[in-house]
Formats: sequence, structure tokens, C-alpha cells
Amino acid sequence: MKKGFTLVELLAVIVILAVISLITIPLIMGVIEESKVGAFKDSISLTFSAAELYEARVDTITTAGINVVDLDMKNNNFKYGKIIKNASGDLEAVNVSDGNYCANGVLTNITVYDGECDPDAPICTYTVTSGTLGLNNYYTNAPTIEFTTSTSKSSGLYYGYGFVENYETIMLNEGQSKTETSTITTNTDGVTINGYVKSGAGKTGTCSVDLKIDTNSPTVTTSVSGKDATVTLGDNLGINGYAITTSAVAPTVWTSETGTSKVEAYTATVAGTYYAWVRDQAGNTASSSFVVASNAFCAYTAGNYWNFGYNGTIQAFTVPCSGIYKLQVWGAQGGYSGGNGGYSVGDVTLTRDTIIYVGVGTTTSTVYGGFNGGGNGVVSTSGGAGGGGGATHIAKVTGLLSSIGYTSGVTNGNLLIVAGGGGGRSNYGSSTASGGTGGGSSGTNGTDSSDGQGNYKAYGGSAGTQTSGYAFGQGGHTYNGISSGGLGGGGGGLYGGYPASLKNTSDSGGVSGAGGGGSGYLSSVLTSASTTNGIKTGDGYATITFISLN
Repeated sequence: MKKGFTLVELLAVIVILAVISLITIPLIMGVIEESKVGAFKDSISLTFSAAELYEARVDTITTAGINVVDLDMKNNNFKYGKIIKNASGDLEAVNVSDGNYCANGVLTNITVYDGECDPDAPICTYTVTSGTLGLNNYYTNAPTIEFTTSTSKSSGLYYGYGFVENYETIMLNEGQSKTETSTITTNTDGVTINGYVKSGAGKTGTCSVDLKIDTNSPTVTTSVSGKDATVTLGDNLGINGYAITTSAVAPTVWTSETGTSKVEAYTATVAGTYYAWVRDQAGNTASSSFVVASNAFCAYTAGNYWNFGYNGTIQAFTVPCSGIYKLQVWGAQGGYSGGNGGYSVGDVTLTRDTIIYVGVGTTTSTVYGGFNGGGNGVVSTSGGAGGGGGATHIAKVTGLLSSIGYTSGVTNGNLLIVAGGGGGRSNYGSSTASGGTGGGSSGTNGTDSSDGQGNYKAYGGSAGTQTSGYAFGQGGHTYNGISSGGLGGGGGGLYGGYPASLKNTSDSGGVSGAGGGGSGYLSSVLTSASTTNGIKTGDGYATITFISLN
């Protein structure tokens, strides 16, 4: 019976085989490596032959050299490298590689080593060189970006950039690098731009830059009704906040807001100019100004009115709210129950806090003229007479109507409205002369009366008109001396009425003549304006009525 191997014998065999492998495998691998290196050297030798053929057929090789991949060779497996003409005039291999070995030197002295001639991976960078960075990493103007490669090594360098991997067809030679700048003008809510580099040895690298760009300003519009403003906000990418200020300088404190459009309401607390601001997600801002007028805070309503009777002075009225006001004035009746005063009315636009002045004329029970332009009469035995009634006016400047004057009042537009006063009445015995009525665009003339025996010894006073009369703002005074009877004074007005006067100064007994009425006036700034003769008895009067806000 045949006996098998023992365990010790098997282990001994395994040990012997391992020793043999340790001795023979390196020897075998060395032989293989030597054959590969030999084959590579043979290929290098062929590149020299191809280079010599290139010089013979095409062109002389210079110190710049020719890429081995461009040589006409069968089974050209080289990835990169050059054959150059060195300083001695000999052809020389420079960093020629097939990806496994690298060769350098002249044909008679080639140095070969394992691996690539260019083993390092190239790199690139992307940086933003200009642009304003706003909120949330947005650029609010078109940024400029710069793409830069590392320096090309012996295998050369290809580069490219964009959204997908691509490369320029022209390779960078050893020692060269590339810098490219570009300005991005397209708005984007987020984009990544990539850069790519690849060496001739096949090593790659990437870089990138992330951009968010919004160069569009948001929009803001305003509308105002009284003290309430409506603010409409909008932005293509989204609103970040808004603010209402009284400054034209962008605020530092914002009320948070979102969405691409929004309507906000704002109620002002004081009159003035306001600024509605909006800021978008990128930090762009825009503003719109609006004005809240003082009349938005008016305490009065349409129909409120202010009455002015005679108080012995020119009265001031401060306009409480900007708006339209109705002015009404009544001139005073002539003295001694003379001619009635006129009436004038018109609407005017006034600005808040403006001061206007009211002069209210009076009637009189004596021969002395009423306040604000009534002329004096004269009276003697067996007669009676009254002074002229005063005018009532409203003006932008203070003073009696006569002191304002035509230039300031009419030419310069300071006089707004006038109602003329009536002329003073007179009598001798039972014979009575009626005073002219106040205007109206013109007053009416005063009359005269007889001495009871059919003799008319006085002239009634002529009325004031728009262009003439006794004097601007003043009714006429009677200066004639009489022995019996009476002569009435002229009424005040734009132009005052004339007083009654003697026909013959040497015949002054039994006379009776009445004064003419003064004229009214309507400024051209008034609307819905009219003036009427002979309306008012007694003292003059004025009313200012608030009609509406502007």
C-alpha cells in the first residue's frame, strides 16, 4: 500500500516554492520592464528619424521645436513632448512621454525614467474683481469675474470655461498661463460658472464662481388723499423691505416685507413732504416723494363761516385751511337814512396761514362820514343831512381802503372785493334829496330837492365808478357853507361818490342835495363773482365762508 505526504512534507514544499518565487518573479519583472524601456527608447529613436525627415521635407526645426504628436510616425503613441534644435545644433528630446515613461536628451544620450514628465494636476481660479455686493450675496451692478490658470508645464495646458466642460483648441505651451475677464450683465437668481483646465498629460482641474445678480431697481408709486397715502411696491425678484421717511436720504431702518408686489397704507400725522422707500432682496432701493398738504389736517368742514361787523379797526383773518372761500361784503347805508350800501360776492382760493384783512364800513347819524371812506356832509337851520356810508372791503394788506391805493390794491392784486357805501341824504323842510346807492360796479347819483318854491339850488353828488370818482377809497366831503338846508356826503367805495354841492355859492339858503354812492369791486382772481347796488341798510358787514379743501 502507497503511503501519502505528511503535513510537514507539504509545508516544506510550500516554503521551497515561495523561495523560488521570491527569486524568480523580480527577475522576470525586471526583464519585462527592461523590454518596455527598450521599446520606449526605440520609439524615441524613431522620433529623431521622423524629425530628420521633417527637416528634409518640410522645414527646419528650431529651438522652439516641434510637438512629437505632430510628427509623421507609424504607431505614434506619444502624448506630448518636443524635439528641438539645441544650442549645439543637435536634435534633442524634451519631456517626451507616452504616459508611462519620460525621455530627455540627444539621441546618443537619452535619459528615461518612469512616469509622466508632467505628473502634477493643473489648477484654475475664479474671482470677482469688481461689483457691488448687496444683500443676500446679490451683486447690484454687473460684476466682473476673472478666470486664471496655473502655469503650463511640459505637457502643455488646455483651458475652458462655461456651464459645461469644454476646452479651447489651442494649447498653452510650457511656461504660459491664461487670464480671462468678463462682465456678467444678465440678472440671475443664482448661477454657477465653471472653469476647466487639463494638462497634455491628461490631468484635470476645475474651479467655479457662484453669482446672483440683480441690477434692476424696485418700483414704488404713491397716491395721496388728504393725510392718507397709498404706497405700491414692486420688484422682479422680491421685495425685502419698505420705509416712510421725511428725508431724501435712504433710511437705515426698514420694515420687513416679502413678495414681488405689495400695497401699503400710510397715515401722516403732520403736513409736509414724505418719501416712500422700497428695498429689494438684492439691496437695490428706490423712492417716491409725496406731499401731505396742511389742509389735510383742517379742523373745519364746508359751510363753516366767520362774520365781521364793525369794531372800529381793520380786522385780520388767518386762513385756517388751504381751500376755496366765499367772500361776501355789504357796504354801509348813507347817513340820515341815505342810499343803501351795495353787495359783492365771489369765491377765492386761499392758502393756509395766509392773513387777509377786513374793513367794515358804518353808517352815520351825523354829517360826519362813516368808517372806511364815508364823506362828510353839511347841515344848517331848517335842514338835515348825513355823511356818506363807509365801504366794506377785504384785502391782502391791512389799512383803510383809501390807504391801500390803486397801485397796491388793483395793479398789484392786493384788493380782493369791495361793496360801496351809500350817499348821505338831505332835506330842507319837507323837501328831501335821496342819497345815491352804493355799488355795484358803479354807485348811483344822489338827487337834489327844491326850496319849497320850485328852486333847486344844489347838485346831487355823482356816483363812483370803476375808474373815477371823488377819490380812491374815499367818498367826497362837502365844504360849501350854507345858511339853511343840508348837503349829503359821498359814499365810500373803490372810487367814492361825490358830495352834494351848491349851484351858486352866493345863494346858500334853502338848499338840499344828497351824496352819490361809491362803487364796488371784484378782483379778477374771484370766481362766481357778482356785485349789486343798494342792498344793505345800516352798518356794513362781511362774511367769509369755507367752501372746500383744495
